[in-house]
Amino acid sequence: MNTTTITTTTTSTSYTGIVITKESRDLLLSMVRIPAGWEVVGHHTTMNMGPCKDHVLVGSEQEVIVTAICQDNELGVLAVRVMTDIYSDNAIKHITVAIDRNAGAKPFHSNKIPSGKFQMVQPIRLLGVVEEVP
Repeated sequence: MNTTTITTTTTSTSYTGIVITKESRDLLLSMVRIPAGWEVVGHHTTMNMGPCKDHVLVGSEQEVIVTAICQDNELGVLAVRVMTDIYSDNAIKHITVAIDRNAGAKPFHSNKIPSGKFQMVQPIRLLGVVEEVP
């Protein structure tokens, strides 16, 4: 009796987001001062947790405009507010730039920044691609 074993690998999607290009990330990081000891994040803006709600968007190039910045030492996060034409489940579209992990901060703590804490900046254009991130 011959048996064949088929192994499949499934990768679950942690979140869907606009992952910014290396050039855009470099530009973003050049505009901020990251406090000593903080961990640099700054690679995406989240659209939603899990798989993309609109699969047509996956792989599409998108523009992300940085409009404001906030460093919240109580939360231990540095984030920029962004504008995009793409939906987001977050109340404030943003990119978490850096976190104070030594103080217990996590990237999702950026979601707790009150909108009034952001300070306007000269708009900066970033580019990215919609990805489902494992």
